[in-house]
Amino acid sequence: MIQNKKWYTVVELMVGILIFTIWFLSAYLLVYSAINSSTKSKNEIIASNIAREQIELVKNIRDTNWLRNNNFDNLSDFSGSWYLGDYKYYIIENDYNIDSPIKIKNLNSSFNWTKNDVLNSSELRLCIDDMWRYIHPNNPSDCHKRTTFYSFLKVDKLITKNTITNMPIIVTWAYRIESIVINTEKWYNEFNINTIITDWKK
Repeated sequence: MIQNKKWYTVVELMVGILIFTIWFLSAYLLVYSAINSSTKSKNEIIASNIAREQIELVKNIRDTNWLRNNNFDNLSDFSGSWYLGDYKYYIIENDYNIDSPIKIKNLNSSFNWTKNDVLNSSELRLCIDDMWRYIHPNNPSDCHKRTTFYSFLKVDKLITKNTITNMPIIVTWAYRIESIVINTEKWYNEFNINTIITDWKK
């Protein structure tokens, strides 16, 4: 009889350990899932804000050109317009400078929007400066903290079709902008915003 009681005690102990283990693992997985979800949401908010800022900077250039009586697609840093080829990639950001508040850089013509090109480009990688702003650093001393975010713009011709002949027509008073932000904290995530920038004078 005493041996049976000992046996029941061992069984009860094992069942108790099993229940505690299941409860502990469930709680751990719940906390882990909540942390992952919170991190993912935070990164999506950061990416969407950076992408929106890039679009707003392009609109700012268009509006400033309109006020200065320039062509709507004129860039002060380049001769001509955004159309330097069939499509182009740019880095654009707020420079927080009164004289030239928007910084634009034309990416190398060999750049293609591929995972390999993005991850191997130090130009695209964002860092946080000493005022906690996301920037593309000109030199390492500008970088207070490196991030897992990469950002750039794709500027493309806006092409429509003639409804009668079905031939493509390039729209000269508008262009397509795609603002791309990539986050690589846990895996490769792309966040894109598209818009069409038009000439208000047309």
